[in-house]
Amino acid sequence: QWNHEVEERDITPNDALWIEQRDMSLIGLKTAWENTTGGLTPAGDTIVVAVLEKGIQKDHPDLAPNLWRNYGEIPDNGIDDDNNGYIDDFIGWDAGTGQGDGNGNGSSHGTSVCGIIGAKGNDSWGVAGVNWNVQMMTFVNVRFEDEIIAAYNYAGEMRRLYNESNGQ
Repeated sequence: QWNHEVEERDITPNDALWIEQRDMSLIGLKTAWENTTGGLTPAGDTIVVAVLEKGIQKDHPDLAPNLWRNYGEIPDNGIDDDNNGYIDDFIGWDAGTGQGDGNGNGSSHGTSVCGIIGAKGNDSWGVAGVNWNVQMMTFVNVRFEDEIIAAYNYAGEMRRLYNESNGQ
């Protein structure tokens, strides 16, 4: 094998608004990004983070690429296509109504929280999240304790199905 020169990793994202994210520098993310920007676990499983909020802007350009998707479900057809007990749960679940994966109230707080957790990084647009490559399983209309419990149960059930199907 030839002795190739190793290139230094450029850990500064090229996202336009990165310069305004002073909080990311304060918590030392550039140092963390030298090791990882998210993606897969050491076992090769996709990292999925459950986010419980009142609502989020799911079509936001920095969030949409990192939203978890249930590919066994056909969105917005009113049918539980994958027979998991949830109707239209394509990119999460509406814990308040128990139906679909709605946007909730479009909460700017939920959008910001998702941006901090997993805004797509180094894509020359917007901001960079803590994890540039992560799948966010979103739960909207979460306002009461029973909705929190229902969202946790959903996430747990999806993990059980993932384990039983060897990731399928």
